[in-house]
Amino acid sequence: MKCNNKNILMILQSEFPPDIRVEKEMKALTSERLNVFLLSNKKKDLPDQEEFSYGIVIRLKDVPFLGTAFNRKKNFPVPLNPFWLVSFVRVVFQKKIEVIHVHDLPFALLGIIGKVFFHKKFVLDLHENYPAALALWGKKGNIVSQIFRNPELAEIYEKWSLRFADAVIVVAPEHKAYLQKKYDILPPIEVVGNTVEWGTYDRFPLDENIVQKYEKQFVLSFLGQFSPERDLDVAVKAVRFLKQEISNLKLIFVGDGVYRAQLQKWIEIEGVNDHVEIIGWVPFEETSSYLAVSDICIIPQGSNDLIDSGTPHKLFQYMAMGKPVLVSDARAMKNVVEETRCGEVFRSRSAQDFAQAVLKIRNNADFPYGENGVRAVQIKYNWQNSANVLRSLYKKIFS
Repeated sequence: MKCNNKNILMILQSEFPPDIRVEKEMKALTSERLNVFLLSNKKKDLPDQEEFSYGIVIRLKDVPFLGTAFNRKKNFPVPLNPFWLVSFVRVVFQKKIEVIHVHDLPFALLGIIGKVFFHKKFVLDLHENYPAALALWGKKGNIVSQIFRNPELAEIYEKWSLRFADAVIVVAPEHKAYLQKKYDILPPIEVVGNTVEWGTYDRFPLDENIVQKYEKQFVLSFLGQFSPERDLDVAVKAVRFLKQEISNLKLIFVGDGVYRAQLQKWIEIEGVNDHVEIIGWVPFEETSSYLAVSDICIIPQGSNDLIDSGTPHKLFQYMAMGKPVLVSDARAMKNVVEETRCGEVFRSRSAQDFAQAVLKIRNNADFPYGENGVRAVQIKYNWQNSANVLRSLYKKIFS
């Protein structure tokens, strides 16, 4: 590769680690002997700079005499925050950065500043349809938060960010098509999916205690964050129908989040405590054990502009483990499942349709849902392929 020893600065509004997508992108680029630096937030007692095998993480520095509470507030992730801006400019010059790679829309302005004032290349990596996410989450908090959570302003910001970007990365073809239809002038858009590393995730050692605990039950599992837009109540309500047909049914939620208390409340309201279990967060390596004992893996989040534009990591994790998947009719997920025939699709926010789809999978035990998913991951939906798209993009940038 001709672009050895080029310096890339990634910008991430959250703290790192963890972020599985960012980590995999850093590894993909450093494997090509590119130098990757990551400017990230700092919320915990972590060092200001930390070196990993795949790059150097530079965190916003604390101001020692101002106390912990102020230091957390000063790192509020908005692009005109002077603490972010100063840190950004310092790293660009100190590390002789040539490409600004911004993860998600909020900090796109730093990429624009890097391009206009410092003549750097600007790559905008959109992990999600951010204006649609803001519309879904609603305007909350004080006046400053409401301004930065305004979906109409976010659309204007997105439009101008795309005009300045040298390249754009999205996670699904549906998001690419959405942007191409919505905006007239666009830079090249590449799809780098939220895929899994074939031969890695599916080979974590299994926890025998977990395997034995669920070996006699028919397990539905959800892996991920508990938040309002995930429609987890649909799965809980479906258990009320399913427990009549499947006496050994167990629905398990592996994860955590702001809606945990609400999720527990739904379980109690529906009277399905004996059939639903909240596991909580577990180490990443342990998630494969819960998927291994699952008969069906679920993503109940319903169709909207946000979820229609992307495919979550968990879909490909489920497929890599050879498990039938059940997803809503959200466009991006529906397209993958119908293309690969690795599971079934239910009507968004319909607990009854969800239950019918579960029974269809259960009653068609001989259909190779799991094998189809594994084959699709082996051939197409794996990180090796996604990483090659990213590497090819950077070859063009540095050519």
